[in-house]
Amino acid sequence: MKHIILIALLAISFNSFSQGELPIKDGKVFYESIDSIKCTKAEAYIKAKTWFANTFNSAKSVIQLDDKDAGVIVGKGFTEKEAGNAFTGSIPQNVWYTINITIKDGKYRIQIYDVFLKNTDGYTSTAESINKYPKMNKKFLKRIDDSCKDLIASLKAAMIKPVDNF
Repeated sequence: MKHIILIALLAISFNSFSQGELPIKDGKVFYESIDSIKCTKAEAYIKAKTWFANTFNSAKSVIQLDDKDAGVIVGKGFTEKEAGNAFTGSIPQNVWYTINITIKDGKYRIQIYDVFLKNTDGYTSTAESINKYPKMNKKFLKRIDDSCKDLIASLKAAMIKPVDNF
C-alpha cells in the first residue's frame, strides 16, 4: 500500500508542471505581469529600483537602461539553479533573462524575455530550443518557469511594501 501511495505522489509531482510548455509571444519565450499598486510613479520607481538592486547583487547582473522620467528599468540577470544527476553530481545551471519593468501611477508591468540556460562549463541553450521538445526537457522547462515566476512574485511582494520599509 505504501508503494502505491508513493508512486501516485511521484506521478502527481511529475505532472504538476502542465506538460512543460513555456509562454510564447512572437515566437519567443515571454513572461509578463501587470499589477495595480497604491502608490505614485515616483514611489513605485524607488520600490522597483530597490528590488532590482536587492535581487541581483552580482556584477554579472547589470541594469542596462534606467530612465526615472519614463518609468523604465531594464536589466539582465540570472538565477542559479542546481542541475545534474547521480552520475555527474550537482552542477550549477544559471537561468539568464532580460527584465523590463515599466512604471506608471498606480500600476507597473514586468516583462521577462531573452531567456536561456547556461551551465558553468559554458554550454548554452535558449528557452525556445528547449521548449520545442517539452517531454524530453521537462526538468529544464521547470527550472526556467520556476525562475521567471519567482521573479514576478518577488517583485509583486516588493511593490506592495510601504516605501519606508526599504
